[in-house]
Formats: sequence, C-alpha cells, structure tokens
Amino acid sequence: MEKVEKLEEGGGQVYELGYHIVSTVAEENLPKEVETLKVIVLKDGGSLVSEGEPKLINLAYSMTKSVADTKKKFNTAYFGWLKFETKSELMPSIKKAVDQNPHVLRYLLIKTVRENTLYTPKLNVRSPGKEEAPKVKKSIKTEETKISSKKDLEDIDKSIEELVVE
Repeated sequence: MEKVEKLEEGGGQVYELGYHIVSTVAEENLPKEVETLKVIVLKDGGSLVSEGEPKLINLAYSMTKSVADTKKKFNTAYFGWLKFETKSELMPSIKKAVDQNPHVLRYLLIKTVRENTLYTPKLNVRSPGKEEAPKVKKSIKTEETKISSKKDLEDIDKSIEELVVE
C-alpha cells in the first residue's frame, strides 16, 4: 500500500476546481463522478477545504465534447466545485488527469485562499447617530401673470377670438 502523507496547515497552496460534468451522466452516478475528481485533486496527500454539490444548469451557449471520435453538443451540464490544498508541483499532473476525464465538459482550475469568498451583498445600514436631512427638490420659479379685472379677461378673450379663424 502507498503511504499517503497529509499536508500540515499552510503546507501547500489552496486551489479551486470549478467543473461542468456532461448532462448525459445519470443523476445517480453523479456522486461517483465527483468522487473521481476528488481522488484526482487529493492524491499525494492533498486535503479538501470545501466543496459545492453539482447542480444541473442551463449553459449560456452550446458546448461540444469529443468522446471516442464523436462530437456531442450540450446545452445543460452539472456545475460543481472543489476547494482543496495540495503541493503546487502536483498541479500539472492534476490538470492532465482532469483533461483526460471523459465526463468533464469544461473546468477552471485557479489559485485561491482558504477563507470562504462567496459573494454576499452588503446591507444598506445607517448608523443611529447620523441623521440625514431629507433632500428637497429645488423648483424653478416662474413668473405668474395676474389677472386683476374683468376688462383684462375680456381683452384676452378678444385676442383669442382674433387668433382663431373658423
């Protein structure tokens, strides 16, 4: 049996493998495919930091995969990810093994940090000591015409009638 030595805390680099598994894999066989990827990335003493369970998603565009000299188009795939720590010198062999997996449609392998880096939107919270004054819309002042007598009204009516031609 091969001796597997575990990395000490901080003994390697943390990486993340984001992957698409082809949708032709039956859902009951999906855990087996994920386990295959885990074996690849954790060989030679690597350790799993966290993972995201694969879920069937619609792809933004069709992707093709050549398997046994036939090309197949895929519009859906199972997307999941693994965050793991391993020695950086093992990355070429990990990349090669994932490339050769016939059920991996596409993948992305990146360096990352151990901490959880999931995006969470910030809440707009105001501190209790700082009150903002309500914003007042400024209006443009217009000159108003005042009609002071009946004579002014009659003059206006007369000028309107002159303008309107029947």
